[in-house]
Amino acid sequence: MGWILISIILPLTAPLIALSFLRPLAIPESLRPSLGLMVPLKDGQLCWGAISFCAASLYELGIQSWVKAGAGISLQGYLIACLIVLLVVSSLLAAGGAIFPTSNTRPTGVKWHQHYRCFLVSLALTFCASLAYILVHYDVIKR
Repeated sequence: MGWILISIILPLTAPLIALSFLRPLAIPESLRPSLGLMVPLKDGQLCWGAISFCAASLYELGIQSWVKAGAGISLQGYLIACLIVLLVVSSLLAAGGAIFPTSNTRPTGVKWHQHYRCFLVSLALTFCASLAYILVHYDVIKR
């Protein structure tokens, strides 16, 4: 459980923790909306975590395949392909969110899930990447 806390949860929650330390400071009222919880998440920034989880999973798969050289490997190729696709899609979403940011205020008539679509997709991608990283790290998927 400690590994999951340090390797998965802490990197994803660090921006929110940092924002909580900034709230008590004397910040001008015009900048107060920048301290909202959705600001660091709304444009797909969770995908940066997904990218690191995919890279770490690929690294662990590579190290384990060197150790188990010659052993029958069944799912490793599919898992590597899925991780690479997840990494590329996460990279595109994170970069696209930085280039085309979502406004802080939701326009009238637009539902929450429509306005924060990039956040919801990045949340799903990050969940998949973190789950894959956990499965690879704990060797749940037999290769």
